[in-house]
Amino acid sequence: MIWRNDNFAAAVIGIALVALWPRLTYLDEVAQNPFLEVPTTASMPYVEAARGEGKEAVASPLYPFFLRGFVAVGLAPRYVQVLLDAASCALLALIGCAIWGPGTGLIAALCVALYGPAIYFTGSLLPPALAVFLVLLLLAALLWADQQSDGKAFLGVGVLLGLCLLAAPQVALFAPAVLWWLWIGGKQRACWACALGTAGAVALWYFGGVTTNAGGSPDLLVRGGEHLPALDMYHARGDSGGNGGLRFPSAWSCRSRY
Repeated sequence: MIWRNDNFAAAVIGIALVALWPRLTYLDEVAQNPFLEVPTTASMPYVEAARGEGKEAVASPLYPFFLRGFVAVGLAPRYVQVLLDAASCALLALIGCAIWGPGTGLIAALCVALYGPAIYFTGSLLPPALAVFLVLLLLAALLWADQQSDGKAFLGVGVLLGLCLLAAPQVALFAPAVLWWLWIGGKQRACWACALGTAGAVALWYFGGVTTNAGGSPDLLVRGGEHLPALDMYHARGDSGGNGGLRFPSAWSCRSRY
């Protein structure tokens, strides 16, 4: 089947609109929850860090900066995450079209538009929606910069790669592959530009955003021992929901004796 550009663009816009419907419906249900303003155990560290009250390191240092743009933790950040998810579907369609063809791109985008976990995370104050959008934007930027004759385009790609590292640390597994791909492709200048942009983004966060992460102490970002609370939620919070769940059976058994 031959796809025309105007038909493909209309299909991408249609899928983005389809992605909005289940997410907005889900947020309408979430808005009726009386505990909407109460962060969950998983999202509490990010909310506290956004308020400048964080006492432990978070896995996604960029996400508290995202939350800082909102006065409250109600529906405002969640609506922005819905828009990011819709944009992610459009980006995925474009990436799939550039690599495998328009049909594959549209099918992949439609699958994400109706994917249950993706819909769920738009209603949670957690990094996945932001991280997925940035990673897809990075892939699209890589495909675009690869078509440019000037290696300076990869400087912006490097900055975007640094933001992805701060939003999703798992991207650290992908970053060396990007630099290696540029190097063996004979684009040494682009490789250095990408590495410089990445280092600049990470350095900007470290020196300018220490107050958001790890309780405002640079020492907590260097020494490994203090990262235990970020890895073990039961160690981090004696009053956490998970810890309470573990203690509930024993507490109930003690109560039943009287």
